[in-house]
Amino acid sequence: MPTKYAIRHDYDAVHHSGTRPLSAIHQIVLHDMEVTAYRTAAEAVGRYFEMKQSGGSTNLGVDNNSIQSYLDDDTIPWGAPYVNTSGLHIEQMGKASWTEAQWKKYAPGTLDRTAWLIAEKSEKFHIPIRALTDEQLARNEKGITTHRQCSRVFHIAGGHTDPGTGFPYKELLETARKYADPGPKRINLTDKNVTVPRQKKPHRAGWWNFGLAPYIAKVRKQGDGDRVQAGNRDPLIIPVPKERPKWWRKVMLWKQANR
Repeated sequence: MPTKYAIRHDYDAVHHSGTRPLSAIHQIVLHDMEVTAYRTAAEAVGRYFEMKQSGGSTNLGVDNNSIQSYLDDDTIPWGAPYVNTSGLHIEQMGKASWTEAQWKKYAPGTLDRTAWLIAEKSEKFHIPIRALTDEQLARNEKGITTHRQCSRVFHIAGGHTDPGTGFPYKELLETARKYADPGPKRINLTDKNVTVPRQKKPHRAGWWNFGLAPYIAKVRKQGDGDRVQAGNRDPLIIPVPKERPKWWRKVMLWKQANR
């Protein structure tokens, strides 16, 4: 997955419970900061977490123009009871009282960065991008949850309700899935073509086993099919990709051996 946003680590939260194996991380837990400093909230919360009186911490913080890491992924934050060891916690600029329209109006950059973070961390920890049900969360299954849901499932008296009922949860996860699977990667071609002579008697060592058939299909699908000539009797002419696939050297060796 290509990187879109930078993650800075300018602050170190003072409260945590030591380290954990990365395999222990099963959930991504979403919070809000109760802060509306659109472009400086991540830094403000970072400074707050460096103070002993903060009484809590998360792994990451997001606002409309930055992502801050307060604790490493393998460090257990003080984010929400019962899901600290199993959760990777993300603070977001915003308020639990916001409506969905307010989230979209005031925090578009925050939501997009959070979606990107979910995609990246889900891939790293093999967490499916799905909103956990209460039963799945109680069983410590893998997925996405919120501080509000954790308070409800684990019966935390006076528990937090962030990021609120107006949080655009479903749309956020849809964006995260798009970041996780952006679609087929375009093949960047050079202006140089390579001619691969066809075998007189095709066998299992034929060029199609080197990956040329799916490669040609991708080239044609993305609109560069006019650069491929592959008649029944003619040599196979293929455009060279800028980033050579693993099978490319095999094709060239085969070509040299069959001249």
